Amino acid sequence: MPRTTPAESGPLGFSDAIVHAWLAAGPTRERIDGAAVVVNAGAEAATIDGPVPQTLAPFDATLVRDAAVEGAGSLIVLAVREADSVGALASAPGWRPLAEIVDAPDDAIRQTALWRSPKAPVATVSLDDGEPALAGFPQDGSRRFAATANLWFAPAGTDCLIHDRHGFVEFHAQLHGVGVMQKFRERDPATLFEERWLVPGVAHRAFDCVPEAPGVYRYPWHQYRAETDCVWLAVEYHPEDARPRAGRE
Repeated sequence: MPRTTPAESGPLGFSDAIVHAWLAAGPTRERIDGAAVVVNAGAEAATIDGPVPQTLAPFDATLVRDAAVEGAGSLIVLAVREADSVGALASAPGWRPLAEIVDAPDDAIRQTALWRSPKAPVATVSLDDGEPALAGFPQDGSRRFAATANLWFAPAGTDCLIHDRHGFVEFHAQLHGVGVMQKFRERDPATLFEERWLVPGVAHRAFDCVPEAPGVYRYPWHQYRAETDCVWLAVEYHPEDARPRAGRE
């Protein structure tokens, strides 16, 4: 059975006055006052209270208001406190532009208006071979994944660069604005063949990918595009027995 060993409950390292972010580590019952996006970063389902209790599946997200959420893994709770100030995240402490994150002499990278918050550990997830509920998590013998979370910010109209490899498996959850995950047949915008639109509280499950080597996953060519000013969460699952490799984080 899949299992989650959560990090310690409390504010995440990128929580600030603009975006409040905290980790509710299970088993827990988290009471949420007002509106917040809840992201299930663990491998066990969570439950949202209501006249008929609702399930929040692993690796999924939702937008709740004045509700309680129960879980046995790692729930990330995010609330935008200063919606008119999200552009200030680009200069917030610890946030870095893409050009400082990806070590590559590429003009497109230097010109891309994309910033990332610090990363925070959220859990260690153990995945069983052949677990059908975990589509998108290729089982290559590395069954323990160290999960981290971080925010991204991009202003309206930003194409966040087409790429096809990561050193981890990931999914994204929208926190502010309207964005879209796009897939391409080649590294060419004209070859677009699929889009998944994201609004606050909506996540896309991990895209199917192929393990090429320990800690190297090949995806379809894809990118995030910010239709409006956007803030979104990335949850990354790094295989614990893989050595870090150079390339896009």
